[in-house]
Amino acid sequence: MFHYTPAKLLKSLEQMLRLLLFFGFLIEKQSKRPFWAIVEAVLVNVVM
Repeated sequence: MFHYTPAKLLKSLEQMLRLLLFFGFLIEKQSKRPFWAIVEAVLVNVVM
């Protein structure tokens, strides 16, 4: 099991989101797929 303090968890989440945004931007430029719709669906599934 991972032992995260809330601050560390937020930090790693922030880094993951930045990577996601970066790759999303690249993928969206390459392909015409609605990447953000996919990301939004995944995030909603994770949060709910």
